[in-house]
Amino acid sequence: MIKLVEKIFFVVLFGLIILQMTFIPQSFFYQVIPNIVLSFLIASVLLGKIRSVFIMAFLAGLILDITSGLPFGVITASLILAVFTVNALSSKFLKSPEFFILAPIGFLGVAVYNLALLILANISNSSAVLEEIGQVFFMIILKVIVELVLALIFYGFILRLRN
Repeated sequence: MIKLVEKIFFVVLFGLIILQMTFIPQSFFYQVIPNIVLSFLIASVLLGKIRSVFIMAFLAGLILDITSGLPFGVITASLILAVFTVNALSSKFLKSPEFFILAPIGFLGVAVYNLALLILANISNSSAVLEEIGQVFFMIILKVIVELVLALIFYGFILRLRN
């Protein structure tokens, strides 16, 4: 049964990657383009039963790296770092799926992804990173909130799918 669920996750993830590359950039909210792939991966990690989340994060990152205009490997590294952070925190603190524990862990995972993406994409120009953080602080917080809400929605969807 777990193999079937993991195959379904790969199919859903591939569909979300296609949506992320095609439809999502045209539908933004206050100039914030949510990363639905990140939200799905964080929801998968919060469930804790999916063994191949790191492989899924790596493959999704590679595909998204190919299509992005960022230096190659930046999205992959950011996704893996976010998944690792959420995995480490959820294995330590998540004994039962309560919202007051899920939300901060998901928030930290999304924040780690966005900050790592910002820093890694501009690693050669550190003054631009500091200037950019100051200029887009509101958009980063809004993006983190939107992606966290999506992650919690995916969490509920995946939880129902597994049961």
